[in-house]
Amino acid sequence: CNIELFEHNTNTLYGITVFYFGEGFTLARRLDARRGKWINGQWHFFDVVTRTFTPDGMQSVETAGEKIMPLKETPEDFKLARREPEEMSFLELKEYIAKIQKAGYKVPEYIPYLYAKVSFPFTCLIMPIFAIPFALRIGRGGGIPRGIGASILIGFAYFILYNFGISLGKGGVLSPLLSAWAANIFFATLGTYYLLRVRQ
Repeated sequence: CNIELFEHNTNTLYGITVFYFGEGFTLARRLDARRGKWINGQWHFFDVVTRTFTPDGMQSVETAGEKIMPLKETPEDFKLARREPEEMSFLELKEYIAKIQKAGYKVPEYIPYLYAKVSFPFTCLIMPIFAIPFALRIGRGGGIPRGIGASILIGFAYFILYNFGISLGKGGVLSPLLSAWAANIFFATLGTYYLLRVRQ
């Protein structure tokens, strides 16, 4: 069985090809379907073309608008085999997106993660810019606990804003590029503003 794309949110398969082999591992039948959906515990394939091959090399073709297929794999099996965008490297994710798009499918939820793999490392540069003004102000007032508390809050706020931006990108509210850089832009701008206002 070969599947070009599995959409885990809707339990839908796209670009399905199922091969059936006979004795001697000879191809006996091939089924192609444009889409498959898990409905009431069964796989329903749509726009199905079935080719049956005979030992003498002849073939017969049968088409169907919808056909129930007894595949043993469930959506949970495909979800276990599915790699999350966070688990892929930049090049792996880029190649995966290109492959899916070349096949004619859209993968909007993956693209923000591709840009995020570039934007996230800049956190190491941006967070100090934001943290320095607070460190200077807390230093005047004293208190290590206050400094630790402020650091935790800043990190938590960045994490929330970063993931919120990615969610907006996945939903199409923001462009994928902007959604991946939104948290960095916000904290860099705010940090630069407070840094310039710190009194010498």
